[in-house]
Amino acid sequence: MPQWLKLDLRSPVTISKIATHFYDGDTRTYTYYIEVSTDGLSWATVVPKKTGSGSVTDTFPEVKARFVRITITANTANKAAHIEEIKIY
Repeated sequence: MPQWLKLDLRSPVTISKIATHFYDGDTRTYTYYIEVSTDGLSWATVVPKKTGSGSVTDTFPEVKARFVRITITANTANKAAHIEEIKIY
């Protein structure tokens, strides 16, 4: 850790909500934060470090983004990151 996943939305779009489904086959909790970028070089944090388990939905003021990066910094079960699904609105 940390481990991250970068999503390319192909062009800048306006977003304000991200739903992340972490692995939930047991009671593990993940610590993570989410950043966005229009160019893949400069990043802005839209969801500061927080914890969650199962499915979590994070809302934030509208931003323009081409890239979304979710960084997982901890997991209560092991030293790996597990994301099953991500929805960006």
